[in-house]
Amino acid sequence: LKLQFLYFIENMDPQTKKRKKAPALTSEISQSLLEAQREGNVQGMIDVFRKWRDCALKMPEGVCTQVLAAIDKCDTSEAYFAVVDEVYQEGVAMSGGKPKEALMSLMIRLSAKAGKTSLAQEYLQRIPKKQDPAVKRNTPRFRSITPILSACGVTGDHVTAEQVFKDEILPMKRAGPLTDMEVMQWQDTCLHWGTAVANSKTLSAEEKKIAADDILNELFSTVPIMRQNPNYLDPKPALLYILRSCGYNTLDAVEVNEKGECAESGSLLKPSALSKNDLLELRELIEKLAIDNASDEIIQEWQSFRAWLQDTKQEYKHIIDAANVGHTLQNCENGCFSHQQIDAVVDVCDKPLVVLRGHWLRPETDLAIKKKKRKPKLPQIGEKKKLTAFEEQLLEQMGGDEEYEEEEPEVTEEEEPEVEAVVKGDKVLTTGEQYRERWERKSLLLESPHYVNDDWVAMYVAVEMMLRGVCGVQLITNDIFRDHYWRMKQHPSLVVWRERHLTKFRLHETTPTDEDFWVGPTKPSIYRKATIVPPLPYTLRGQQDTTKSTWHIPFSGTPLTWIAAVQEKK
Repeated sequence: LKLQFLYFIENMDPQTKKRKKAPALTSEISQSLLEAQREGNVQGMIDVFRKWRDCALKMPEGVCTQVLAAIDKCDTSEAYFAVVDEVYQEGVAMSGGKPKEALMSLMIRLSAKAGKTSLAQEYLQRIPKKQDPAVKRNTPRFRSITPILSACGVTGDHVTAEQVFKDEILPMKRAGPLTDMEVMQWQDTCLHWGTAVANSKTLSAEEKKIAADDILNELFSTVPIMRQNPNYLDPKPALLYILRSCGYNTLDAVEVNEKGECAESGSLLKPSALSKNDLLELRELIEKLAIDNASDEIIQEWQSFRAWLQDTKQEYKHIIDAANVGHTLQNCENGCFSHQQIDAVVDVCDKPLVVLRGHWLRPETDLAIKKKKRKPKLPQIGEKKKLTAFEEQLLEQMGGDEEYEEEEPEVTEEEEPEVEAVVKGDKVLTTGEQYRERWERKSLLLESPHYVNDDWVAMYVAVEMMLRGVCGVQLITNDIFRDHYWRMKQHPSLVVWRERHLTKFRLHETTPTDEDFWVGPTKPSIYRKATIVPPLPYTLRGQQDTTKSTWHIPFSGTPLTWIAAVQEKK
């Protein structure tokens, strides 16, 4: 169908916008090619291609790619290698000397399968390099490079594998964040490179071990947990083979307890740490995102917040993402924003700080939760999001938020609980005002700037406390900050910080005692208390111990599985 469509466009009359009457011979050849493709008849496709070329009829560009793809899929592609260059030359001529990467990728793959690694590299060098952070799709892509590394793995050509990886793969990572598919491809290329080292006939055992360690460090800098995908190399057998070939004794299905101890290897897994420079860079990134493309009013509010933080002498250990706590378990009928849940989390925290927008504390605020239409995705740092027509319409329906800020779910008035106010003198205090007074009396409340995402405020305070040397700083939230990671362009410091400094909370219903605090003249029917779940004391990623003699590598699945590799003793 694609070929027929291309043929139709090629033969459309620009004046009448109708299809020209195609020569009978051209239609016959086109139909023959399609039939040969459906039947998987590679030789038939080659014959049709030659007939088309010899008739001096103009072919669509896709024909050459179509024929090469058919040759690549067949089990005996090496037998057709003599024909490959013939088809390629025709494709180059048809494209005016500038073939597309799809054609070049096929030539690389076919050359690598035929054992012609040098020729595959030559084709790779002919692909124009575009590795710019502003460009979403860089070239050459992983699919064009992986066949060369795969061929090097088979022959044990570790020199070519290392050169290709450092010259072609590493620049792709430096150019910008990798997509999920590219992360899988990164894993795949590292495994092929490792296989080349394992099969090398020129490296000594010690050299193999050093090279394997370097490759695994590159691998786990991007892929913390090994993932399986049927389209790529199976990671577990590949890693076991690499480790065994490079001087390690492997232990499959080892157990790692909550403390990070592995009984089989006798090792203790370690946490990743951030340096002071890492924290300073992370703080700068958070600030950039908080006021990215912001108005003067927002920047002024942010500066006021920073001035408050600079002047405060308080040391806060547990920073509470109060909006996240207040909305938890409220996605139900008659659900409403719960200040009591926030207060329950405050009770179990050490040196807490409640970070919350003033919106949730004002008397005119409706607290009942109502489903709200999903907002368009925010842009990455430094980029001005260009909205589609649908997104512009959606923004208009939501009030035309010019600054494109995140907000908590919309609330309505009709479901607001009736017993939420108490009389103080001549003034009636609502729920939010009572909790504001309670938290301010204990110096626990930070009202987030109105137009700034309160997540960035909470993160900024947490990082600032770490820079001041406060021990055990944690951000209390059930949010995993996936969007924040994307907006930061997958910055590695956020991954490490998130692993070590995000503490989850759990809420459970109970009967309040006389010592508990609540709003209203009678005990509430639903009252919740909280527990917090600190992060693991070790980093959940492939890692080597300090003596560089043992590896522990996790594999995704339910449950998570581990393998250990211990260096063979001389």
